[in-house]
This record gives sequence, structure tokens and C-alpha cells, in this order.
Amino acid sequence: MNTIIQKTSTLALIAILAAVSFFAYDFFNQSAFAQSDLTVTTNQSTSLIDPASEALLNKIESIKLDTSIFNNPVFLSLNDYTNPLPQESSGRANPFAPYPGMKSGAATSH
Repeated sequence: MNTIIQKTSTLALIAILAAVSFFAYDFFNQSAFAQSDLTVTTNQSTSLIDPASEALLNKIESIKLDTSIFNNPVFLSLNDYTNPLPQESSGRANPFAPYPGMKSGAATSH
């Protein structure tokens, strides 16, 4: 019985030391970041994407589409000749259920 109490108190002490170490590290790490944030200055513009992608994005945004084609009589005279798809059966209600007459294990081939 004494060894159980000793093991429990050892584990509790290790957990407390780990928690204190974590909070001390977190506290000192945050203060170091706070000081560096106050002293760092930059004049450069930072972008999350590279300049080539940004240039391509600017080119794409400048594209203007002429939508007057949709009002053109030739476009309006086009006919749709597609055939509707026939309705088919959907299959089994539970595709993962075993087939009738098979064991519930994996199927084997001979």
C-alpha cells in the first residue's frame, strides 16, 4: 500500500513540475516576443504571395468580358439537342452488406 502512495505522489510531483515548467517557459517566451515586436521596424511591404503570382492575379482581375454576345440574335437562335438520361435503378440499399448466402467475413477466390 505504501508503494502505491509513493508512486502516486511521485507522478503528482512530476506533473506539477511539468506544469510549472510549461508556464514559466510560456511566460518568458511571450515577454521576449513582446520586446522584439516593439523594437523591430520595417519599411518594406510584406505580401503573402510571391510577386509573379501577384502580377498574374492583377492581369486576371483586369480582364473585362463582353457579355453582349448573350443578347446576339445568332446566340439566341441556338437550339439544345441534348437527350435526357434515362432513370436507372440505384442498386442495393446497403452496398456494404454481405451478399445472401455468403459468410460475413471477407470473400475469398480459389
